[in-house]
Amino acid sequence: MKWTLENVGYKEYQKLRVSRNQKQDQEAYRTHKEYDEKKQILMRQHQLVENALNQAVRSPHEGRLLAKKMRNVLSKEKALEKMEIVSYYQPEEAINLFFDDLISIPSKKIIFKMENEELSVDNKLLATNLNLVVKGAEKITFIGNNGCGKTTLLKKIYNSLKEDKSISVGYMPQNYDEELSFELTPVSYLQSFLGYDKENKSKIMSCLGALNFVENEMNSTINNLSGGQKAKLYLLKLVLLKNDVLILDEPTRNLSPLSTPVIKKILSNFKGCIISSSHDRSYIEEVSTSIYKLQEDGLTKIDD
Repeated sequence: MKWTLENVGYKEYQKLRVSRNQKQDQEAYRTHKEYDEKKQILMRQHQLVENALNQAVRSPHEGRLLAKKMRNVLSKEKALEKMEIVSYYQPEEAINLFFDDLISIPSKKIIFKMENEELSVDNKLLATNLNLVVKGAEKITFIGNNGCGKTTLLKKIYNSLKEDKSISVGYMPQNYDEELSFELTPVSYLQSFLGYDKENKSKIMSCLGALNFVENEMNSTINNLSGGQKAKLYLLKLVLLKNDVLILDEPTRNLSPLSTPVIKKILSNFKGCIISSSHDRSYIEEVSTSIYKLQEDGLTKIDD
């Protein structure tokens, strides 16, 4: 995996990335061409010396000279195989994921409600006077400073909603260790929710493939996956379980620049309810129908 860090705006970064990719392709073309040309020359030299050796059986002196030439050719061939060849830029494939269009929640249904409640963790009071009503297919996003309690609030909401039999709730934590079974493979992890029959296994592998999982990643333990692949695995779980209420803690945090816009569009078109937290400004703007800032004295609704 290759990382680049630039202290520039996103649009400028996109231009820099395109320019670098073009330069990489130019360098790749040059090094591949140089390698191929040198290889063709050495192949011809190898063949000529080999033919001469076969014809110089009765001349020991000439044979020694030709053997020396052959050693020189073989040495050059060995050095050529160590030549550094730049790879062509390989564009990342976008994530391919979608939720069931049959998911639907009545617009007046109250999903979650809290009145004048407190938020605390480890006996530390984080916020008071919390008031919130979530209805129907609203998409609520909590914003606020790091450490203000957004994750704690989402867990509080999830623990309340998962007991509600009238809805199906899916939860994506910020810390994947909370929910993933790292000793399982992605396939067996999803099978633990859907069932272990052949039909489910085939469906799971097909969906993982659509998310750009290669066979080795499907059959290796989850512990070996990158943060981005773990995020995709979580999202696929929510899709396959057909949850109509999603609790998402920083859902775009580990996704690539190519996958993030697709996920934002998918979540924006989701016909169920989303309650999330995020620092991603574009996610907040594109997905949220309501934005609330969490502070010590409660939740404040941010005007559009």
